[in-house]
Amino acid sequence: MQDAAGAKANTGRRYRAYPTPQQGERLAGWGHSCRAVRNLALAQRQYLYRHRGVTLRANTQSIQLTRARGELPWLADLPAQSAQQVLRQLDRADDNWWNPRHPAGPPMFKKRHNRLAVPFPGQAVKVHKLNRKWAQVWLPKVGWVRFRLSRPLGGAVRNALLAEPPGDIDIATTAPPERYAPRPASPSGAAARSRTPAGSPAASPTFASPSGRSRR
Repeated sequence: MQDAAGAKANTGRRYRAYPTPQQGERLAGWGHSCRAVRNLALAQRQYLYRHRGVTLRANTQSIQLTRARGELPWLADLPAQSAQQVLRQLDRADDNWWNPRHPAGPPMFKKRHNRLAVPFPGQAVKVHKLNRKWAQVWLPKVGWVRFRLSRPLGGAVRNALLAEPPGDIDIATTAPPERYAPRPASPSGAAARSRTPAGSPAASPTFASPSGRSRR
C-alpha cells in the first residue's frame, strides 16, 4: 500500500529476539514502567476532561513527564523516548476513539496480566545485519540485542516494540519513496477525518492526577 507521495505504508514485522538475561530483566522492568506511564496519563486525561472539560495531549504531558523523571527513579531509568512514545500511542488511541469512521473503543487501562511492551521510535534504534540469518538492534541503555532475521526488514526502520515474553520484537519499516512510482493524487473534496481537538489545561496538573472514569 502506498501513500500519495509514493512512499510505501508502514509494514510491521515480528522477529524472535534473544536478549541476555540482564537485558531481559531490564526490559521487563521497563515494560511495567510503560504500563504505569500509560495508566497515569490516561487517568489524568479522564480526570481533566470530566471535571474541567480539558482535552490533554502528549505535548503537555511530556513536559510534566520530564519534571517527574527528576523525582521518580523508576521513571528516570526508563528511556525518555519510550515514555514519550507511550504518550503518542495514547494520542492515537484517543483520535481513533473520537473518529466515527474508526471501530476502536475508548482507551483502556493496562492490567498486570496484559502483555508487557516497550516501544522505541525509529530515531532511537539502530539495526545491523550480521548475516543472512541474524541481525541485531541497538536499544537505548541496553545496547545491542540479537534477533533472528526470519524475513527481510523491507525498508527504513520507523519504530520498534519489544514485547513480553522477552524475545518478540515488532519492527515497523517504510520503504524509501524512490523505489515506487507515485500514485495520482486523490480527488479534492474528500471528507475530512474527525480528530480530537487539542487543548492545554488552564492550570498545569501534576502527572499523577486522581483517576476519573470513562469519558462516555
